Amino acid sequence: MKIILDGSDAVVGTRAIRRYTINLIAELPAIGAHDRFTVFMNYFRGDADIVDRKIAGAGNATAVRWACPRHFSLPLWDRLGVPSVDLFTGPADIFHALGDDCPPIKSAAYIITLHGIVYMKRADLIDPNYVQKKSAWLNKMTQRADYFVAVSETTRQEFLEFFPTIDSQRVRVIPLGIGSEFRVFEKEHVRKVLLQEFNISRPYILYVGGLQTHKNIEGTIRGFSLLARHYPDLDLVLVGRENGKACDVEQLIGSLKLEERITILDYISQEEDGLPILYNGAELFVFPSFVEGWTSPPLEAMACGTPVVTSNVSSLPETVGDAALMIDPNYPEYISAAMERLLCDSALRRALRHKGLQHAAQYSWKRCAENTYAFYRDVAAS
Repeated sequence: MKIILDGSDAVVGTRAIRRYTINLIAELPAIGAHDRFTVFMNYFRGDADIVDRKIAGAGNATAVRWACPRHFSLPLWDRLGVPSVDLFTGPADIFHALGDDCPPIKSAAYIITLHGIVYMKRADLIDPNYVQKKSAWLNKMTQRADYFVAVSETTRQEFLEFFPTIDSQRVRVIPLGIGSEFRVFEKEHVRKVLLQEFNISRPYILYVGGLQTHKNIEGTIRGFSLLARHYPDLDLVLVGRENGKACDVEQLIGSLKLEERITILDYISQEEDGLPILYNGAELFVFPSFVEGWTSPPLEAMACGTPVVTSNVSSLPETVGDAALMIDPNYPEYISAAMERLLCDSALRRALRHKGLQHAAQYSWKRCAENTYAFYRDVAAS
């Protein structure tokens, strides 16, 4: 087979989609050793060194770049459906749009990865302009794609609910992986790095993720405010601020007079060492999101041996299995009570740590790539 991977998000993407793109580019050529892989990238400014490094040892993988400014290329693809990717890459058997670009191609079976449709399922929690833009995009892409990868069973069911004419056999559930950098570290090393890199010396509860409404960051903060009254030596660390901005969150923290107890850190890239250290150092990890297509932070925390409190809604029960303490995210007092239960119950903490380490070990990028490649084979055979 000749397989084209849309690798643009390895250069211009962010967060989960960027990680997904980079890791599949790295893993797939070795799994499909007898096939040919082309990584197609559209970017004008950016650094594709990471893609070059990932495929450097693979004799069956090459990279092709279209150096067109994206404010030109994306409207051309969206409105006119030109130029076709195969003008740059030649014909192929499979084209896989790993991110949100989804450029047109004439010669291949077309696969799109659905990274969740939160903007349709819980539009009440999302910026209306984003909802309109992304909903229109997905409606158009359902006409372009032949097959779909859903990152969770929840995402698959929601997608088929909104698009009932899509053949369910054309939608394959393939959860994402987490990196091997998320592991248990020696405690003294963790304490030293926390102090040197983050100026953290007190016990803390950790949250990692975006600070948007649908992540229920307000519920996390209000839940902690109830807990903080009884635990004066315990702090909350929020990781996920973008571009130095978190105005609404900071205002809420100020109104609760928790400025000295809550620290907001910028988004930390997974290419850095700091994030696994923060997971390792936390007393527990809290993630009471309202809705997720799929999300990695609870699994990353588990892989670092940290017990998890999360929501009992959306894809989160599917993600964490029985290895986390789950609550209704609509009530800050429930979030607070669950955190306190973990803090007080050492036997429960040990049990969840053990279960979490075992559960997280199932989610490797190699396994994700193997399942993706198996889907390619099934698509080609059909």
